[in-house]
Amino acid sequence: MQNDMLYIAAPLLVATLYILDRLFARLRSIEAKLNRLLELQSIDANALPEPSAEVLALVQSNEKIAAIKAYRQQTGAGLKDAKDVVEKCAQMQQV
Repeated sequence: MQNDMLYIAAPLLVATLYILDRLFARLRSIEAKLNRLLELQSIDANALPEPSAEVLALVQSNEKIAAIKAYRQQTGAGLKDAKDVVEKCAQMQQV
């Protein structure tokens, strides 16, 4: 009984591994193409979006927590990135 299951499971595992290998190869190819397009257009994929007028107004009103929350909602940025952007805006407004 166990041998029968092994005869069925082994080919399925090999087929699954082959499919995964092909998918990862395709993903690497797509990523390479995307990186090349970003490079040709001089786009920094890691750059954070500029803060909106709403975020800037919240920073100016010294409502940093609300500004961080708004920035995160608008951009999908993480907490640390949003905090860094808001802090940078606050520093620029003090100058």
